[in-house]
Amino acid sequence: MASLTAAGHASGVAASSGLPSLPTGDPPPTSSAATTAATPSGRPSLTHHRTAPAPPARTTVAAVHLLPHPLSGGSRRGLPPAAAVALAALSLTLLLVAAAPTLMRLSADHTLVTSLHACAVNRQAAGPRPPPSPLSLPLSDSAVHDASVVSLWMYGLLTAVGLPVARAKAVLDIAVTTLWFQATYWAADTVKGVLGDDRCTSARRSTYPNGVSGHYCYFTFVALIVAVYTADRLVDVAADPGLATRRPATGAVSGTPAAVTAGIPYRVVAVLAAAAAALGFFTIGATTTLLRTYAHGYHSGRQVLLGASAGVASALALDSLHFRRVTAPRLGVRLAVVASFGVASLAAYTATWPSALAGEEAVTRQQLVGYAAAWAVVAVVVGSEWRRQRQLRDGVPVRGLKEE
Repeated sequence: MASLTAAGHASGVAASSGLPSLPTGDPPPTSSAATTAATPSGRPSLTHHRTAPAPPARTTVAAVHLLPHPLSGGSRRGLPPAAAVALAALSLTLLLVAAAPTLMRLSADHTLVTSLHACAVNRQAAGPRPPPSPLSLPLSDSAVHDASVVSLWMYGLLTAVGLPVARAKAVLDIAVTTLWFQATYWAADTVKGVLGDDRCTSARRSTYPNGVSGHYCYFTFVALIVAVYTADRLVDVAADPGLATRRPATGAVSGTPAAVTAGIPYRVVAVLAAAAAALGFFTIGATTTLLRTYAHGYHSGRQVLLGASAGVASALALDSLHFRRVTAPRLGVRLAVVASFGVASLAAYTATWPSALAGEEAVTRQQLVGYAAAWAVVAVVVGSEWRRQRQLRDGVPVRGLKEE
C-alpha cells in the first residue's frame, strides 16, 4: 500500500512539474522493495519523488528525430544567397549578350553579330580539319564527353551508395536532379526548334536546329549542382557519430569529455578517395569538352552563351526547389513541380521540333526509358522511407536502425 501511494504521489509530481511522459508503452516501473527499504516505517519517502521516469523505447526516440524530414536532412543550405544572386545576374547577362543583335536591331555585318555567329571551324567545308590543340587530351571529342559523363555517374554512385549515411536522401537527390535536367534539356530543344539556327552544323546535318549548346547547358548545370550536393553529403558524413574522428572512449562515464582519436573508418576513406578521383576526371573531361565545343566549331558564341545561361538558370531553380531548406516546399510539392516541368517541356518539345529539317524525331526511346527509370527510383525511395516511418511510428523494430 505504501508503494502504491508513493508511485501515485510520484506520478502527480511528474505531471505537475511538466516532466515528459512516455509516448508509448507501459508507465515507468517503480521498485516496491526499494521504497520499503528506504522507508522502514512504511511511509513514502520524499527522495522517491525525484526518481526519473524510465527512458522511452529507442525506436520511439528515433522516430521523433526521423519523421519530420527523413529525406531532407543534411545541410540543405543550398547555394549561399550572395552566390545565387551573382549567378542569377550572370545568367541574365549571358542571355542579354546573346540576344543583343536582336534587341539592338544590329545589321548582319556588325562586328558583334559576326562575332557571335562565327564558327571557329567550318564543319561543312570539305577537306581535313585542323588538328586538336596540343593542350587537349589525346581522345576524340565524343570519347572525352562520354568519359566525363561516366565519371560523373561513378562519383554520384560512390557518394550516394558508398557512404554509409543518409543513402536514401542522396539517391533521391540524384534521381530528382536527373529528372529536372531532362526537362531542362527538352525545354532547350524547344528553343532550338523555335530559333531555327542551323549555324555550325556538319555537312551531313546542315539543317539541324543548333541554336542552343546542349553541352554548355549540361556541364554548367552539373557543375553547380555537384557543388551543392557535395557540400550536403560532407555535412551528412560529419554529422554521423560513427564517422567522427573523435568518439567516446570505451567505458568512459557518460557526460565526461573523455574521448579517443579513432579516425574515419578505412572503408569510408577509400570511398571518399575514389569519389575524389572520379570528380577530378570529370572536371578535366568537362573542361576539355567545353573548350572543344567552341574551338572545334560545334557551336557559335551565341549558341554557347544561350546554353550556359540555360544551365545556370536551371541549376538555380533546382537549388531553390530542392536543395535549399529555407525555400524548398514539402517533398510532395517538389515532386509535383518536377513532374509538371517535365510534362510541359516534353509537350512543347514535341510540338515545336522540326523533325523534317532535323532528320530525326523529337523524343528518342532512350530519353523516355531514362526518364521513366528515374521516376521509378523516386517511387522506390519514397515508398521505402514511408514504410520505414510507419514502422518507427508503430514501434516496430527497423532493420539497420543504429543504436544511439
